[in-house]
Order: sequence, then structure tokens, then C-alpha cells
Amino acid sequence: MSFEYSTKNIPTATKTSYLKRFIDKTELFLKRMRWKAFFFLNGNTEGTGCENYGFKSNKFPPAINELKEFDGKMTNLIRNTEFGNKNNDFQQKLTRDLKAVKTQNKLMIKADKTINYYKMDQQNYTELVNTNLTKTYKKTTQSEVATINKEAKQIAESINLSDHVELLAQKEAFITLKDHKPNFDNKPTCRLINPTKSEIGQVSKIILERIVRNTVCSTGINLWKSTRDVLTWNRNCHTNQKSSFINIDIIDFYPSITESLLLKAINHAKQYTEILDNEIDIIIHAKRTLVFNGGEPRKKKGNDSGFDVTMGSLDGAETCELVVCYILSLLQQTYGKSIGRYRDDGLGISTLSAKQTEKAKQHICKVFSDNGLRITIEVNKKVLNFLDVTLDLKTGQYKPYMKPNNKLQYINVHSNHRPSILRSIPQSINKRLSGISSCKEAFYKAAPTYQQALDESGFGFKLHYEDPQPEKRSRKRNIIWFNPPYDLGVKTNIGKELLKIITKCFPPPPQ
Repeated sequence: MSFEYSTKNIPTATKTSYLKRFIDKTELFLKRMRWKAFFFLNGNTEGTGCENYGFKSNKFPPAINELKEFDGKMTNLIRNTEFGNKNNDFQQKLTRDLKAVKTQNKLMIKADKTINYYKMDQQNYTELVNTNLTKTYKKTTQSEVATINKEAKQIAESINLSDHVELLAQKEAFITLKDHKPNFDNKPTCRLINPTKSEIGQVSKIILERIVRNTVCSTGINLWKSTRDVLTWNRNCHTNQKSSFINIDIIDFYPSITESLLLKAINHAKQYTEILDNEIDIIIHAKRTLVFNGGEPRKKKGNDSGFDVTMGSLDGAETCELVVCYILSLLQQTYGKSIGRYRDDGLGISTLSAKQTEKAKQHICKVFSDNGLRITIEVNKKVLNFLDVTLDLKTGQYKPYMKPNNKLQYINVHSNHRPSILRSIPQSINKRLSGISSCKEAFYKAAPTYQQALDESGFGFKLHYEDPQPEKRSRKRNIIWFNPPYDLGVKTNIGKELLKIITKCFPPPPQ
């Protein structure tokens, strides 16, 4: 089943739920204000300077007399917030559908890469989960959980984060359905998602980001982060009449990464950046993963350490990129800059004859096979769908591409989103579509599908081609942000009242 609208639409909140979120956001804002004032008044505008690896401080700042009036007025702002009734037909439909979903007696399982949902009996769902679990994982004991928690505690203490890192949260594994795969109706395939994440993975993520960034800068390999990077590479590649694409897809990339392969990638990266022994220990420990089903822990078959790179782990994408750096370095020795990767999707351009390209295919397969990775590879293709674009070597053009069995849906104009977000949606789509179209003709050929989705969402915007502009990176400024929750039913202008409070409590100096 699929809804008539995007599931990213937000229904209006109740007064109680809104005030709870408002209190939470205000508390965080005042906490940051107090810390900033505390460091400023004590002659330290930078704080302690300690590496916190993205963890927020759980310490509360001391009371600041200079902020007492401001704190009181912010509390009054919450107390005096007024509510009205701004429901519309779309919001009423959302409310009805949400109630229907909650009262039905079947599970709704999300598709992996499309907007579809599938109704399923509890028994069928359990069978699918068990099938995907048992082929990869085996049962273990609760003592394994205790061991992982003990090691995590030792690591947290060694980096002064013992008061930040919590015990392993035991959450049930679940699946999404790969309805874009062939023969899905007769033999549905799934992606197993493990929401149980060690918080040491957050530390590993920061370390891996630095390693990958330094390795890419030093080697110049094509590790793409977006479609824009792919198109830039494609435009700069030297081609001839014999040129053809090489398309490489790694089968089950995440679970195929072994501890030995990751260590190879780390040792390769050591040539270009410093990696401490304790950082390696952190990276490896973050892969000690357990999957929970029915409250019982399971670990990956084939190794006693429980090493596993899972979908949804905190550092899974960065681990994948580090391994890609290593594989690309092996391929770069033969193919130079003519090949690159976006995570598990690889793309290359061969200027060789069809027969020679077939030999290159065999060599590429061997490189991956030697590292324990299975791939599917297509060669001698002049036109190729990659990520969300279709590339054409014959004409040198490219155009938007959308996976089959998918339907475009955008947030409705009457959704409970901030007006600024709703206003930016059509322009963002227009900019995106222009950026992945090589010319006006390609843009206007693809535009009707996107225009229809915009019209169905209630936006009165006409898509038009714009010459792609270079991406501007805004300079980070030293700002304390306050983002109060938005709701259609709130009558008080929170932003306007906040500015009044700031002007009252922090008047500008006299000229």
C-alpha cells in the first residue's frame, strides 16, 4: 500500500505534547546560554577545549545572576503561549489516517528504497525476520552483552567520557522490504536493520571521518559524496569513440567487511595520516555487534569476537568509506582516476576495446575477490543509470533518473512544517533537477513527473531550468541557536516575542 501523500507530512500536535517539546528546547537553549556566559565571565571563551566526540555535556551550568531576568522571561513565554484552531482539510485527513493505522490489526512494513508500505501478518513478519537472522547470526548468551559493556566502559574511561557513554541499549532487529528487486512478489528479499548501537560507535565515527578525509586528500582517489561529485568527474574524464562504462556493485557490502579487511584498510591509511593504537582499538570494538530478537542476543556466525558492520550502526558509513579507500588504491594503480566509488556503488570509464575491457573486468573481480568481497559488474555500456542520474557516453549528456516501482511525493503545503521550510521545497527541487540535467532539453523532458508531484502537494510553482551555480559554503559563525518547535495551532508569535525579550534583557550599547 502507499499513501496519497508523503509520510514526511507532520500532523498538528496536542497542546500538551507541544508544550513538552517547547520546554525541552528552551531548557537546552538556556543551558547553552549559561555555559557561554560562564566561560565568558571567567575569561575563557572557548570552554575546556576537550575532545567530546560529539557527545553533549550532561553537566548543568551554574546559575548566572546576569541571566536571571532572561531566564524568568523565557519561562513566562512558555507559560503565556496561546493556542488557536488552525486545522485544515489535509490535517483532518492526516488525523483520520493516523488513527486508522493505529487501530488496524496488521503490521505495516516499509520498503527499502521506495515509498511503499506492505501490510503483513505478525506470523509472516516473524518468519521473514527469523529467516534473515538465522542465515547470518547465531545465538549467544547475556554474558557476551556484559563483556561488551565492560570493554566499552574501559574505553570511555580512557578518553574521559565515562559519564557520557551508556550501556548497550537492547533493541529488536527489524526488516525493510527490497521491493525494487526482481521477482519480489514470489520471493521477497529484505534488508535486516539492527538498531542496537554501541555508543562507542560515535567515537569511532569521528576518528574514521578524520582518517578518510586525510587519506582522500593525500591520495586524490575518487571517493564521491554526492551526485554532483560524480557529474564533475564524468565531465572531466577523457573519452574516445571506444569509451564505455564499467559499473561495479558490491553484494552485501556492509556484512561482507571482515576484521582482517578493515585492518588492511587501516594499515593502508597509516601511510597518509597518524592512527594511534587506542584509536584502532576503539574502531574494532565499535564493530563488536549483537543483534537482538525476542530479547535474545545473537552474534555473527564465523567469528568468536562478534565483529560485524551492520546497517544503521553509528560508524557504518565511515567504515565502508575507509574500506573503499583501500580498494580504490589497489585499482588506482592500474586504472588511475578513471574509476571511483560512492559507498558500495562503483563507476569507471574504459577507453579500451571491448575485448580489453572484458580482461579489465576479470582483473577488477580478482581484486575484490582477494579481499573477500563479491561483486556484480557490467562493462561495455554506453548508457548507464547511476545513483539518480542517467549518464550517456555517446552524447556526453546526463539526465535525472528514478528507480522503477517508485513514485515521487513531496510534503504537502498544508503540512505542519515551518513556513520557511515549505517555501524552500519547490526551489530546492528546481535547483536539484537543474543540477542533474546537462541541458534544458533534458530538464524539461524529466520535469513533468516532478511538476505533477509538486502540484499534487499543493505548490503553485512552475519548474524552470536554471544554469547550475557553484555551491556556496556559508562561513560558520559563533551563534547560539534557539529553534522552538513549530505548530500550526500555536497562536503566539514565538520568534517575535523572543526578540522582544532579547532587546529588553540585552539592550544595545548607547551610540
